[in-house]
Amino acid sequence: MHPTTARHLLETALLAGIFREFKRPWLAGDVVAVCPPECFAYQDTRMVAEAMAELVREGATVDLMTVVDRLSISGKLARFPGGAGDVAALAYEHDTDLLTEAALLRSAVELRDEAKKAVAQQELPEIMRQIRTQGVPVDLIAGELRRVADNLESVDQAAPPSWPTLLDAYREELEAERRIRAPIKTPWRPLNRILRGGIMPGELAVLAARPSVGKSAFALNFAWSVACSGKKALFQSLEMPRQQLIDRVVANVGSINLGSFREGLSDQERRRTKKALESMRRAALILHDDTAVTPGELRRRVRMEQRNGEIGLVVVDYLQLMTPQDHEKSREREVAAMSRALKLMAKELLVPVLVLAQLNRKNEEAGREPLLSDLRESGAIEQDADIVIFLHQARPSWHPEEPVKVIVAKGRSSGVGREHLLFQRRFQRFLDADAQAFEEAARREAVWIAPGEELL
Repeated sequence: MHPTTARHLLETALLAGIFREFKRPWLAGDVVAVCPPECFAYQDTRMVAEAMAELVREGATVDLMTVVDRLSISGKLARFPGGAGDVAALAYEHDTDLLTEAALLRSAVELRDEAKKAVAQQELPEIMRQIRTQGVPVDLIAGELRRVADNLESVDQAAPPSWPTLLDAYREELEAERRIRAPIKTPWRPLNRILRGGIMPGELAVLAARPSVGKSAFALNFAWSVACSGKKALFQSLEMPRQQLIDRVVANVGSINLGSFREGLSDQERRRTKKALESMRRAALILHDDTAVTPGELRRRVRMEQRNGEIGLVVVDYLQLMTPQDHEKSREREVAAMSRALKLMAKELLVPVLVLAQLNRKNEEAGREPLLSDLRESGAIEQDADIVIFLHQARPSWHPEEPVKVIVAKGRSSGVGREHLLFQRRFQRFLDADAQAFEEAARREAVWIAPGEELL
């Protein structure tokens, strides 16, 4: 017999809502991202939720048949006294009004919050024991209390979709014609020539380089270009806070030395900053800077944003800093799972995804151009990527125009090759450069003396 607690009724209602809405396959992924299987307190509902989560990670359809098959394969179906009938009862014998997307997501948030409260309830007695024990440092107790409070805080940033948004999504489902797919152009003509127009919706592009070559600036330039073209660009930073990202965009748009935001703006720079901010208001750039983000949470955010307009680009800065959906014993397996999840997100939601990645130290020690084998921590990155782009510099410097090679090392449907860009580091801006301009910049850089250095 199933327990009849309010918590169990909430869990079964949520699962029933997913089963009944199988014609909207993204819903299962959205619910799993908000409310993973560990939020389910009862054995029967947790086993069903685990089966759903496995199917979502694999990009498979989530419906009654696929869930029953997954439970049978794993041997868990035998734990249901009535077998497949008990699983079907969740969908067809449970009264539920969770027939709208917004209601399902609200219930997922409610169940996740109940799970967090249950964890806090288990942890607080131990903290109370420490409070009563003489000699336990108060900073240790305060740290434990802060940790419990942090776990209780909601990570759900997006509001439920409005009624007009739901109607727009419904209308799109009724339309038989698909929109013409066109590549998303980068801001650099030489790179677009290699990519045969840009990055296509559904493609996963990897941008990799050594530290301090300008990966984040390159990605932010690309995102800003898309945001100014009438499409939304979602930039997920796992490394820099939102304030620093805005500093970089303002420096680029207003031609303001990035260092001035730390040292203090001059009167002229303040005027240019004000002018730049006014010109930037209409751009559709979406910045997220929270650090504990899983691929599932990112997918849910992209899906929510898609309901309010087309997304032209998703940027992840950077892959190795993401939080894995499931912790594995091997770090390479964790990175491989996250890489695969981002590829599935790009393919399913038809958005171009640019993910930044680190190179291993072999490239730095060898002093050569990077190779695909230099991608750090997982060969799966190379396998999943439709496009791999490297940025290469002989040595990063603070020359006003630093020569940077942009190398397209892999392109499933695009070309491969190398081109030349100039990096204006103080403005966080990459510019086109022909071979002659690149060689001239390299010659100037070879004799460049950075401010504060002395000639030996």
